[in-house]
Amino acid sequence: MVEEAVSWIKNLSHSYNATIDKSYTQNEIEITADVKNPNNHSLSIVADILKNDMVIDSLNCTIAGNKISGTWTVPVNSEDFYSVTIRTKDNEDSTVHTLPNITRFTTAGPVTLDSISYRKGLLNYHSVRPFVHNWGTVKTITNASLRITCNNPWIASIGQGSAAMPNIAPNSSVGLSSWITIGTVDSIFPGYFNLKVEVMSNGWPFWVDSTKVITGVNQEIVIPSAFNLEQNYPNPFNPTTTIGFGIMEKGNVRLSVLNILGEEIKVLLNEEKEAGYHSIEFDASDLPSGVYFYQLKAGEFVQTKKMILLR
Repeated sequence: MVEEAVSWIKNLSHSYNATIDKSYTQNEIEITADVKNPNNHSLSIVADILKNDMVIDSLNCTIAGNKISGTWTVPVNSEDFYSVTIRTKDNEDSTVHTLPNITRFTTAGPVTLDSISYRKGLLNYHSVRPFVHNWGTVKTITNASLRITCNNPWIASIGQGSAAMPNIAPNSSVGLSSWITIGTVDSIFPGYFNLKVEVMSNGWPFWVDSTKVITGVNQEIVIPSAFNLEQNYPNPFNPTTTIGFGIMEKGNVRLSVLNILGEEIKVLLNEEKEAGYHSIEFDASDLPSGVYFYQLKAGEFVQTKKMILLR
């Protein structure tokens, strides 16, 4: 029989974490589980893949010792939720053991942490409000909820359980409607905490992300979960355009304009900036029409994007 307590599937949502440019590649889901076979009988083991409680595919799993395994090729451009049932047949006495819905996985999204709003509370209390982004193009994440945990020793308390979220439409960001309060141990608190964020659908955690929140300010701020250079707007432009960027920690930021050869022709910004979202207007009145690039450097982060000046 398959051991229920330790049956599991490897690389579920992690197989679908987005690449840097948030694109997808075809992937395989690996299914593994422990099996008990005290009589060393010949076994046949099948993993059923279900969608909307309907079996859409069945895999004949291999057995090696007390382990079973199988792989399922994910349909191209698939965005959906699936569950797995494992069926074990003893070929010598014909007994059958079934574990229905032992786990679930998704090819929707992925859903990642977009930013966190932060504000300082009274005494040693802090409040955070996470925002997440659905990078999928088809599937809306329904019955969504979010859970925050933190293992830093200076965290005395954190919000209870999970908090419900609005539905997360494709290529959109949503945030919690309420704030989560975090209590810290003032005597050892270094001014930051590391948060783990789990995004769930129907109570199942499908996506996991993390971020570092640096505190010490009294006003409300929005802290990006990663460095980010946004596409200028408008684009094409004539003669002005706005360039936005987000930095997750305080530091020197250099924003420059390059020509088609990659040569730096203007420095728009080169100074220390606080963590958060920023923007700057670029006036290209003295430049001819053409393709240009703008580049952001912040610490070890470097990103370049293209823009078009069209007169």
